[in-house]
Amino acid sequence: MESMTLRIESDWADRKTKRNRALIRLELVKELKNYHKNKPNDPLSSEQNKLNKKNLLLLKNLSRRPHFPEFTISVSHCPIAGGFVLCPTHRFQLGLDLEEAKRINLKLLTRTHTTDEISIAPQPHLLWSCKEAIFKSMQGFQPKTLTQITISQWKKRGQSWEFKAAIDGIPQPHLYGLVTEIGSLIIGIAKFQPQL
Repeated sequence: MESMTLRIESDWADRKTKRNRALIRLELVKELKNYHKNKPNDPLSSEQNKLNKKNLLLLKNLSRRPHFPEFTISVSHCPIAGGFVLCPTHRFQLGLDLEEAKRINLKLLTRTHTTDEISIAPQPHLLWSCKEAIFKSMQGFQPKTLTQITISQWKKRGQSWEFKAAIDGIPQPHLYGLVTEIGSLIIGIAKFQPQL
């Protein structure tokens, strides 16, 4: 089983989103460098693999989706926190969404969720992060709109909720996630295993 790194920073001195997004990207680069540190076949120090060094630099570019060979990466941020999840694999993809609870309201939810989804959700304001995490996990396989994703099959797991997703009404056994709320921060994480 691959190890996964989930890192969330919420002790931000200010709410300047661009600055905080840049700090999260820098932390992601540090984490990738630490992962490769002291590895016998370290691709970051290999002469023939200068591409990885270039990719580390590209990770700092806030206008690009984060990508690094042989890793699944998802980055998220909101006014009160930012973070990333990364895992050394291509067998599955991960998606992360962080959201400030007070920003989620019924008007927003009714634009992207069905009335059935809202009515069966244990806490409707958690739906947004669930659907966003699912969408992010499906990089390369994403539906055209968020409304094509349906969240259901909720199960309580300690302080968190497990959920499953359907695309265009078809259940996807390889597409599921977990959502929790810590203080005013909602954290959604999803896993997608492409069926190739």
